[in-house]
Amino acid sequence: MMLGKVILQNSFSEGGAAQFHFDMTRNLFPIFGIYTTKPENHFKLIRDSCVLLNLSSAPAMLLRETLKHQEGFDSKSSALEELGVYSLSPSQALIILSQRNHTSL
Repeated sequence: MMLGKVILQNSFSEGGAAQFHFDMTRNLFPIFGIYTTKPENHFKLIRDSCVLLNLSSAPAMLLRETLKHQEGFDSKSSALEELGVYSLSPSQALIILSQRNHTSL
């Protein structure tokens, strides 16, 4: 599983997160475009992780605080959905946000 082997095993700087996003959207997804019209739908966790890793600092900090302190699963999920993150749970999203080393979280 790429999430566990790549994302959770590394820390991402701003440039590293941008490079990871580029590699996924311009290299990996198009390879699978031969077999399906929406290859990113087969890599939902990776797509959502790219969104979280590439957030600017202020929204990332706000999201982290919302996920840590907001009550109720629905409100946490709503915060993620506003950013286009649908496949990660709030606890998974917090872990992904902790992999960013370019935001003082």
